Amino acid sequence: MAKTAAHLDFKSAFKMEPDPKNALVFKITPRKGVSASDAVRTMRRITLAEQLVTTMSVGGRIKILAEGDSWINILWPESSALGYEMTFVNALAKDTAKYDTLNIGFPGDTFAEITRNPPQYKQPISGGQRQFFIFSGGGNDFLGGGSLAKYVKRFSQGGGSSDPRDYIKDSEFKQILNGLKAGYRQMVKNVNVWSSGYTHVLLQGYDYAHPRNNGPWLGKPFKALGYAWDSDIAKEIVKYSVDRFYELLAGVADSSAKVHLVDARNCCQGNWHDELHPNEKASKKIAKKFDAAIDQILAVS
Repeated sequence: MAKTAAHLDFKSAFKMEPDPKNALVFKITPRKGVSASDAVRTMRRITLAEQLVTTMSVGGRIKILAEGDSWINILWPESSALGYEMTFVNALAKDTAKYDTLNIGFPGDTFAEITRNPPQYKQPISGGQRQFFIFSGGGNDFLGGGSLAKYVKRFSQGGGSSDPRDYIKDSEFKQILNGLKAGYRQMVKNVNVWSSGYTHVLLQGYDYAHPRNNGPWLGKPFKALGYAWDSDIAKEIVKYSVDRFYELLAGVADSSAKVHLVDARNCCQGNWHDELHPNEKASKKIAKKFDAAIDQILAVS
């Protein structure tokens, strides 16, 4: 007997595979034999169930809204059946006595889709409904996938240098970062206006990812540019790119007392689930950093 949409679980209904063109983005498609309508109903049921569990009315809890890419939401725990591990937001939300967490992120979204107008976070952030807004986005624009070739030179053009800056197309990378900066500044402005200055924004800029052999987001793109996937210079290019992104986010945070940057660098070393995502141990470590940041903000508010 075929399962109905009410009985389909995530693994039965969907395939979830890395999108090699977009770092941190997954292609989530219905499996063969699952109708489009059943897929829509199943996804709606899964996401609503998560939101209902985390937003049950309990007085006195700290209200968080989380939005962004697959560092925010990887459809866990349903996706655990496909081998995926919790995000730091999942780890933070487990403390249901302390936090009321609404997670509207989606692992199939790019930065452009997350920040499209009007953004999905407008309604839940309006009127000061949430004390904190955790946001993650932009990795698909620079952290591997099809974006890598836009600003990284071919290995042969680096002259054998050990300095990652010699392998970067400066003007192209600057253009990417300027686009991200504009998107972040608009997001901060939106949150401030829609929450009437009530909501604090918490940001993070990923960690120093390491390419893997035939990895879809880093290993293969680096190989296509002539790099050995496990070369020191490939790792240094990623490190340089992540550091530049943190510099950008630090500038955004400096522009407003309501914006705070949480540094996730070196939290994942030895604890990567894949090329770009933390495993459970690393996610819990990052969650502790966000928890500490929230406590510090509340202590001086």
